[in-house]
Amino acid sequence: NGDPYQNQVEGNASAIKTYLALKGIVFHDIKLVYQSKVGSSAWLEPNLADILRNPTHRKVLIFPLAFTLDNSETVFELDIEHREIAEKLKYEDYVVAECMNVSDKFVNLIVERVHACTI
Repeated sequence: NGDPYQNQVEGNASAIKTYLALKGIVFHDIKLVYQSKVGSSAWLEPNLADILRNPTHRKVLIFPLAFTLDNSETVFELDIEHREIAEKLKYEDYVVAECMNVSDKFVNLIVERVHACTI
């Protein structure tokens, strides 16, 4: 369909895995999963809710790499709806990483870029 989203997300996930390995940061497993399926149309798999319901581990760090800003998908879906699944299944840890908008460096970069475009 020409939508580059999946390739971009997969490329970012691969880059993150490489970066973590270079830094010596090791996770038991890193999985790329998708969320926010709306309606009956097909969406990318695997779905986060399905993965959470069939755990291979009970410690999870969710990194919403497709989002630079917190929004309903990161705050409501990840931190509330999906957390409820993890709590119901007695996960030891369920952590949702904050989006980049909480970083002063990121915000300052955006401000600098906007100013550079308006001069």
